[in-house]
Amino acid sequence: MAHLSKNGLSTAAGAAALGFVAGMFVVPARKLAHQGLETVISKNDWFGILKLEHAAVNTLFEQLLATDETQTKKRTALLLAIKQGLTKHALQEEDVVYPALREAGIEADTKELYAEHADIKTYLHELETKPKDDPQWLERVRAFHTLIQHHVRDEEDEIYPRFQSQLSQEQNAALTKRMNVEGFLLA
Repeated sequence: MAHLSKNGLSTAAGAAALGFVAGMFVVPARKLAHQGLETVISKNDWFGILKLEHAAVNTLFEQLLATDETQTKKRTALLLAIKQGLTKHALQEEDVVYPALREAGIEADTKELYAEHADIKTYLHELETKPKDDPQWLERVRAFHTLIQHHVRDEEDEIYPRFQSQLSQEQNAALTKRMNVEGFLLA
């Protein structure tokens, strides 16, 4: 067994302490980086944040659709990025925005949005478990992308603008704050 001098023990203890302190900041730093979109947008613009997240996921889909059957690792990585983005985004909507829609009397649209989120989870599971070099895999990605585009159009063109216009500036700010807190917890 090696013997540590008093200096060596102090150095090891210092390094361990530094590692512990650095480790305490890793998760919050990752969360802040993942929540970057929210910090760029106005404190009252929950809708703007969601639109940016929609655009980010669409970009990932475009990259995924540009792959071929030989790029299984790239497909896996892009699908994981899409899943992470959609999961955080969906939970922010399901835990904050959709309940607010229901409270505002937008019940029918809310039920449809929840149902589409269930379909999205089914597609994610299917695409994760199916071989990435399967010739039909990219066709399923296209169908999934079409579902996402339809969902986004409903939210961005109809439901969210109508809802946002019903809210006061203070209500929009409060909804944005709740959504950001939820996003930080999920990041």
